Amino acid sequence: MNIKLSIKILLFFVVLQTVQTLNGQIVPKKYLFNQTYTHEELITTYKALETKYTFGRLLTYGYTDGGNPIHLFVIDANTEFSPVEAQKRGKKTLFILNGIHPGEPDGIDASVEFAEDLLKDKEYQNLLSKVTVIIMPVYNVDGMLIRGNTRVNQNGPEESGFRANARNLDLNRDCIKADSKNMEVLTKIFQDWKPEFFIDTHVSNGADYRYVMTLIPTAPDKLEEPQKIYLRNQLLPKLFENMKVSGYEMAPYVSLKKDIPDSGIVAFNDTPRYTIGYASLFGTIGFTTETHMLKPFPDRVKATKAFITILFKELSENYDKVFALKKQALFSIQNSEGFYLNHETDLSRQENLLFKGYEAEYKTSDITGAKRLYYNRNRPFEKTIPYYAYLRGKNFVQKPEAYLIPQAWGEIISRLKANGIAMEELETEKEFNAEYYFIEEFNGPYLYEGRALVSPTKIRSEKGKIIGKEGDYLVKTGTESDKFILSVLEPLSKDSYFQWGFFNSVLEQKEYFSDYVFEETALELIQKKPELKASMDEFFRKNSDLDTPENRLEYIFKNSTYSDPNRGIYPIYRIMP
Repeated sequence: MNIKLSIKILLFFVVLQTVQTLNGQIVPKKYLFNQTYTHEELITTYKALETKYTFGRLLTYGYTDGGNPIHLFVIDANTEFSPVEAQKRGKKTLFILNGIHPGEPDGIDASVEFAEDLLKDKEYQNLLSKVTVIIMPVYNVDGMLIRGNTRVNQNGPEESGFRANARNLDLNRDCIKADSKNMEVLTKIFQDWKPEFFIDTHVSNGADYRYVMTLIPTAPDKLEEPQKIYLRNQLLPKLFENMKVSGYEMAPYVSLKKDIPDSGIVAFNDTPRYTIGYASLFGTIGFTTETHMLKPFPDRVKATKAFITILFKELSENYDKVFALKKQALFSIQNSEGFYLNHETDLSRQENLLFKGYEAEYKTSDITGAKRLYYNRNRPFEKTIPYYAYLRGKNFVQKPEAYLIPQAWGEIISRLKANGIAMEELETEKEFNAEYYFIEEFNGPYLYEGRALVSPTKIRSEKGKIIGKEGDYLVKTGTESDKFILSVLEPLSKDSYFQWGFFNSVLEQKEYFSDYVFEETALELIQKKPELKASMDEFFRKNSDLDTPENRLEYIFKNSTYSDPNRGIYPIYRIMP
């Protein structure tokens, strides 16, 4: 160990001991010395809070893919640490999730200090009378245990964790497909506690600018009307103003329209693969805090804590209003005729945003010889830039009465059950009027987060009678979970189970032919059906680049009774009146 490091560590403990003696605190402010907790230190600190204060409790909620425990720290002024008891008292819940990317530890440090504030400061006691706070100290425990300097260019801490979990999955892409044990735990916590507000803490760098904190809220345009109005017109302006008062002025997340902020920034499209997108399907308003990785680590932690505290106070002071808006939203979801499955940036609606940044300039790279972008911190600016804050819906789908899920698709059934979706198992064979999709053309598959994704480009639907067998499952609509149900079961939805590759086998051809034998059969087929030959000739006239002997035989085969009759049929059926 070098002398400088030894002195630094000694100074840290001297200061820490002095501060703790004066304030009675037990949470070490490691971030002041550009350090973050190890996992052992973090859990030890939460256990110390549990020991000292009666209304804090550290629970083990499950285990990671690597076999490590996932903890939840519950703060409840009535010492009722179960969601059932808290909800009986009418308590509302703020859920703070940290360390989904452990190399972005700002929320890890901010939350444990925030927890001690709630537990020891009397000013918070009244605010806790109607709100239970649940904090996940770190979600990706496996990644946190891989200790090192894993975030290139990030301005501290000296060491932190790794982005992926034990299966090399990015857990902030796993909320729908739920391939990790981590997500099984998060799903249970979310469905147990049903939070009103949710915070997912991160660090980001898409450009260089003067803000320590930027924010991704649940996209208001994805919410039901009462929540949308509240979030866009009341809550967000209040959060931005209060963050400015705190000394950490905040900007919308800098998602660039082009290559630099001057071109404008666009609202982040929080699809359900992300935590706040997932949360919004159940009427929960979510926020992803994104501190700027080039700012000093202590400032980033303080800004994150400021935001958490401000949102906690909002829920504590307006719990009845927030809860009423959520109930109205769930009622609307239950009684709506259908939903937009996807959203896109509305470039026809532009706001003016006063943005504090640095001038973007270009110089010749010493490595490549090409022009490279950099931000000149000697030239700060404050200018108005375009902000595209609105999304517009696409792919509207009306609800069916129910969905029939054949028992063969157990992965789908288990995931629906885990998310609290009510399901009826058929006890006898039953006939239904149904609508079903044919996936005629699609892009992919391409590899992403451990799966082979596909996206349909041409779908047609047909109606007819189908038979549900004993042991198949019926998922009825007309529930508060309908937005989730349609999002995962409708194949056009970007984060549907279909597009995540759960149904790729139905797109595969299972029966084939031998050219030398099938030649005579094919000739016989087109002689008996001249319209088949005409359609084939027309197809290859329009697609001359595909016109080969093999493809002509394939065309005849696919349009004959020898072809697999079920290929391309999406096996989740929309039950109709």
